Amino acid sequence: MKNAIAAEWTKLWSVRATTWCLIAAAGLMAAMVAANGIAINGQHDDNLPGLTPTAATEMPVEATIYLVQFAMAAIAALAVTGEYAHRGILPTLQAVPVRWRVPAAKAVVTAAALFACGVLLAAPAIWLADVTLAEHGAPYTGGDVVHTLLTVGLYLALVGVLTIGIATALRHIAATLLVLFTLLMVLPVVMQISQTFRDLSHYVPGIAGIDLMEGTHALRGALVLIAWAAAAMITGMVVLRKRDA
Repeated sequence: MKNAIAAEWTKLWSVRATTWCLIAAAGLMAAMVAANGIAINGQHDDNLPGLTPTAATEMPVEATIYLVQFAMAAIAALAVTGEYAHRGILPTLQAVPVRWRVPAAKAVVTAAALFACGVLLAAPAIWLADVTLAEHGAPYTGGDVVHTLLTVGLYLALVGVLTIGIATALRHIAATLLVLFTLLMVLPVVMQISQTFRDLSHYVPGIAGIDLMEGTHALRGALVLIAWAAAAMITGMVVLRKRDA
């Protein structure tokens, strides 16, 4: 297993797409945080009614939920589907004959990489939010900063594992991203049609991620995401074991 993890780590960082996805994630984080900060600052300057102060620590969470997560998920999706597209999966399975270890190693590597990248993206984003919000930002503590850094990293790590499982089962980048987009964005919106579905929406990945990062029901959000990621991984492993590569 250790050799499989080492091999997946090397493959992840040797692919050019990883670098481009990280650049895209950084650009999307900076663009959304700056744009929102400037907009909120302008609204306060115009004395618009009904405004509530926004803490700089909230801005990276919003950017992650709406944009950054998909650039990061693409890294995880390509780690699996790229091998199928270029037939690299055959030598991988020959080197690691116990098939379940392949997606497991990819999940470990992806989770570690996306957690670290999430923390590294969120830290300067908080500073940028401070700058753009200026004197109109709500106060926050060092604990709020740590919470934002860790939960953004954890959320992206779990989205990465979820993506690995889906990609292993589907084997196609477009299908993987479509399913992921449905789970993270479409279902949460559709489930707002009634109070019953609105309550149930906390058990789909998109809203669970908001619960986790905003701290409203952080433990429940984390457990829901872990359950979805585990279910996706188990499904992917079963499909990999039963189908030809």
